[in-house]
Amino acid sequence: MELIVLGLVAGIGIASYALWSRARATEAPPAPPELESGDRTVATLQVGDIVQHLGTDWIVEGCLQLADDSRSVRLYRLVDGNAERFLFVSANEPDPSLLSAAPELRLEGSPESLEHAGQAYTLRARATGNAIRSGVVGTRRQNPFGERMGLVEYAAGALRLVVLHWGDRSDAFLGERVATHLLELLPSK
Repeated sequence: MELIVLGLVAGIGIASYALWSRARATEAPPAPPELESGDRTVATLQVGDIVQHLGTDWIVEGCLQLADDSRSVRLYRLVDGNAERFLFVSANEPDPSLLSAAPELRLEGSPESLEHAGQAYTLRARATGNAIRSGVVGTRRQNPFGERMGLVEYAAGALRLVVLHWGDRSDAFLGERVATHLLELLPSK
């Protein structure tokens, strides 16, 4: 008798799980076509993905996106142990920039040109929009959805300087463009 009850309970449990799995699968939105195969581009990275560059495996821990009609801009926070870098991706630029935080750099406004560490930078782009954050982007960049953010991008050859303005404060990042073919993008499991 106990074996019959145990078999009945197990059968009901398996049937319930199958129905729950099927219902959950129909609720999930379909993946975009470029993600169905698991392939990633610098514009479609997700939290948990891996970015390999010059022998280092960087984990994408967060993404800060500028919601603006004229530009698609993303700043991904990458970590490898205690090391932190940022991958800056702009729709107007064929290759992303690999940046480091530059807390020592303070910039008021967005002048047409500036000099930093003996390098002359010229204004490349300027945009303002709402900040959309996913994952962990950093302690100073833990902003709620929709906070207004200004972005200023400067260039000096392959060097890049990116400044995010948050009203009363700003965050600066320095680095250089990196050819996309030098990055290997691996989706998380």
